[in-house]
Amino acid sequence: MQQGSNKVVIYVMGDERKYNAKYGFTHDLDARKPQHERRGPDNEPMLILAALWGTEQDEQAIKDYYQPLGLLKNSPPGGGGKGLRRRADSTTEWFSDPRDPRVMRWIQTLRTKSYVLVPEDDKSYMEQMRQLPYHQDSSDWLPGSIILRYVQDDLFSGVLDDSRPWSELPQKLPPSDGDYYTPVEYSAAIRATYGEPPDLDPATCNQANNDSYGRGIHARRIYDQLEDGLVKPWFGKVWLNPPFGQWDKWVQKITDELDRGDVTELMVYCTISALTNKSHKPLFQRYSALMISHGRPNCWGPRATTAPDGIAVLYFGPHPDRFGECWAHLGQILRPA
Repeated sequence: MQQGSNKVVIYVMGDERKYNAKYGFTHDLDARKPQHERRGPDNEPMLILAALWGTEQDEQAIKDYYQPLGLLKNSPPGGGGKGLRRRADSTTEWFSDPRDPRVMRWIQTLRTKSYVLVPEDDKSYMEQMRQLPYHQDSSDWLPGSIILRYVQDDLFSGVLDDSRPWSELPQKLPPSDGDYYTPVEYSAAIRATYGEPPDLDPATCNQANNDSYGRGIHARRIYDQLEDGLVKPWFGKVWLNPPFGQWDKWVQKITDELDRGDVTELMVYCTISALTNKSHKPLFQRYSALMISHGRPNCWGPRATTAPDGIAVLYFGPHPDRFGECWAHLGQILRPA
């Protein structure tokens, strides 16, 4: 990765018992960590909770969000351990209450991002950082936008379970056997059909959605394995490529959301074999158009491969003609009799 002079490593550190946590930036994470090695009330070691490429402006945005909330201090909340001296030039980078839900939710969410380092061993952190892309859209990870998103989704109750140590908090999830990221050419057809990126992808992950090489769906809102799309409400223009399996649950969710009325358009990606399953019968009673792929498209992702079968995309909405125009080069277009 080519790093410009303005790129730095944004990091969050914390002790295991959540007495202390701080954020900051550095050009060398390997050198920075020992500087905070023993900062808690009991001289506890500090762990790297998350690290990603960013800018000094991004670090300032973190301060601008938390300082007016009274959640920052110039030294560890516990006053520092033995031997800790507060420098006269110390900056306001320590969280006054690491267990505050506005702090914990941000750190939890950071740890699920595909472009964020959550160290699993003590090998060179910078070597690990060099394997990660620079995610240019900082609004995807800065605390203000993340906390606002949770407030809007009624997920932010003000109370979070703080009994687990940091090391047990959510982090990037391994790919499952059902992960087949949507083919790149399909992503373009999705945006062409909707005239814009989807409002929601309720069964995806950050990598599949926000890929920095232009392969992602780029939906405005996503639900991943930590936010179950089978439970949460859907809205607007939706793209759905769920894990292959559990189709009875997804078909029921599709019909429920279409009945609820907040979904204006919906496209569903599935294999031909799944399409012939009796669980899909309710979809055939409601679809507006259907694309049957020419052969098996190439998927991408951690387990990049061709799709296990031919692919169908079902469209539900008021613009079946536009769907047909945008997908005809990828397969056969069918309409209900």
